[in-house]
Amino acid sequence: MMKLVLAFALMAIAHACIRSEEPGPEKPKYEPTDEEIYMEIQKGMKRPMGFDERSWGIMQKKIRAWDYDGWLEKSGMMEKDFFMQKAAIQGGNYPTQFAFMDFADNPYWKNFSYVNPRTQMLEGFLPAITQKACDFCGATCGMRNIGMRSDRCFDEMELTGSGLDNKEFAACAGYGSTPKRANVYNFSAPLSMAPMKQLWIRKTTTDITSEADVNGRKIAIPAPEAQYGQYDAACLQRVWPDVVPGEIVETAADDVGLITQLVNKEADIAMGPVIPMDADAETQEAIKDIQRFGEPFHCVKDGIYQMMHRKDEDMRLFSLCYWYGVVRTGEYKRMCEMYGGMVEEMCIDFEGWMREMMMDPNPPMKDGMGDM
Repeated sequence: MMKLVLAFALMAIAHACIRSEEPGPEKPKYEPTDEEIYMEIQKGMKRPMGFDERSWGIMQKKIRAWDYDGWLEKSGMMEKDFFMQKAAIQGGNYPTQFAFMDFADNPYWKNFSYVNPRTQMLEGFLPAITQKACDFCGATCGMRNIGMRSDRCFDEMELTGSGLDNKEFAACAGYGSTPKRANVYNFSAPLSMAPMKQLWIRKTTTDITSEADVNGRKIAIPAPEAQYGQYDAACLQRVWPDVVPGEIVETAADDVGLITQLVNKEADIAMGPVIPMDADAETQEAIKDIQRFGEPFHCVKDGIYQMMHRKDEDMRLFSLCYWYGVVRTGEYKRMCEMYGGMVEEMCIDFEGWMREMMMDPNPPMKDGMGDM
């Protein structure tokens, strides 16, 4: 009898095991509440100042929707770091002063940043995209006009920037990274392309056909006031590291002067502008006696202008606000088209870059993205 009972018990257990392996009805996907998300995030983390427990949990949930393509994670930006800085903005501890040059009298650079004579307010492409980045993350940013005092951002001789060092502002807009500048400051957020340069020789010059032929030659480059801290002899040395020029002439204040020097045989080679093959008739006439030598080149790292800031200034949050609030929303492209001219020519092709990275250049906007 005992054996029979034991046999029935074993059969019951086996039957139960077989039934448990059968697929049951699919359970609905569980969506955690804001409070549960908060509790998960809070583990091992100190809540930043400025957030109560519920709002911080909701904020974390929003960022996950905001970062729908996983860019934050791929870029190595931890959520904790982002929210600590977000809290600093809301608590008023975030440095939000940005410096801009006033190019009102410079037709080439004017639309990048200038002071409106009627309102005395800074306007232009650079202030506009900076403000949009700040607005997107809820920061109240200040725009500082430093006129043509570029030394307040970086003095190329003293290797200092009084405005940055004295913390008058957090960053200077529109600076390219050169070895001298990078030794002192850091760079964040690509704002625009930097103009390239091209070496030129006379059409009658037949003995300069390779890099080796440049050795010992007289090279004309822009005068100091037209170098903008980048179009200098140091740039030539980086582009042509094995070349030892005979003499560097720094006399021409503009591109026309450089071409004139070359045509008048005051130099053998000139570091002049990049002129397209389909330039207008007037330009073609001006360069009829000279020809391009080598390929165009950049004098700043990666060929881009960025935000230049002190090394102890953490600009990662601004970079993220700029990326999500300006680039990813399409505002960057719209601003480029609105200001047009030289601004549009120097705008970065973020859409092309994103396509190469297999990212959606025009992401769908989600509810709550703008009120982060």
